[in-house]
Formats: sequence, C-alpha cells, structure tokens
Amino acid sequence: MLAILIIIAAISGVFLLPPRYTDRFGLKLPRPRKTKRLYQGVFFFSLIAIALYLKIIPFALILGVIAIGVMVMERIREALLDNEDLREDARPGKSSNSRAEWRPRSGAMEISEAYSVLGLKEGASLEEVDNAYKRLIGQLHPDRGGTDYLAAKLNEARDVLRHQLKGSPGK
Repeated sequence: MLAILIIIAAISGVFLLPPRYTDRFGLKLPRPRKTKRLYQGVFFFSLIAIALYLKIIPFALILGVIAIGVMVMERIREALLDNEDLREDARPGKSSNSRAEWRPRSGAMEISEAYSVLGLKEGASLEEVDNAYKRLIGQLHPDRGGTDYLAAKLNEARDVLRHQLKGSPGK
C-alpha cells in the first residue's frame, strides 16, 4: 500500500515540475491548467495518505493546510491572468490618458450621439460641453432623483466629447 502511494506521489509530482526540468530528459508533458490542478490534488492527497499511513498526524495536517493554500493561490493567480483588462493595464509604459492609446469602450456612443445626449449641436466648444454636462447632471444625478443609467450616459457623452475636443477623458 505504501509503495503504491509513493509511486502515485512521484508520478503526479513529475507533472508538476516546471518544463525546464522535464524537457532536459525529453519529457514533453501536456500542461493544461485543469490537469495541473488535478495533479496537484493527487500529489498532495498521496503525500497526506503516506503521512497518515506512517502515523505522522501533525505532518499530515500541515500538508493539508499547505495543499489548500497552494490550490487557493493557484486559483487566484489564474483568475488574475484570465482577466484580459488587468493584463492589458499591467503593460509597462501604458498610459490610460494618452490620446493615441485611448479607445472608447466597445459599444461606446458615437460623437453625434454624445452631442445629442448633452442637447448640443455638433461642433460645440469644450466650454459648451462642460456647461451642458453640469446643467444636466445637476438635474439627472441619482442623488437628485435621476437614475444611474442617465448619469452614466451623461458621463460617457462628456468623456467622448472631451476626448474629441481636448485629448483626454475625464473631468
């Protein structure tokens, strides 16, 4: 029984080694994330089973806590890597206010729609945009009886037009 557990731990442990170690021996192992989690679980489970078999209860408990911690940290890491926005924003030298880099959100309003939302004619100045925004947000802000949707539309219209006229979104 002990020998089987040791073999299982060794085999699952090999799949957890970084490629730089396994490639030296010509082992080209598949490394999808889901199978990595499976191998982690099998590896830690077999180590805990070995410790319990040898009646080393404190060691088994410590391994259990470590296993849970490693798996939780791996899930957090995967969630962060899967978030495309975080990966894009983490690029060195990326400036969110750069005119060349700024892009409206997908489905963002067109410039003509932004003028319409603020009740302006196309070609209005930056000062007119700011005045119209202040007047409308004063009436339609959620704290004054408006809705979040209307306030968001006003904010988006202001940002689109400010970017168009001035070169940077925001207030």
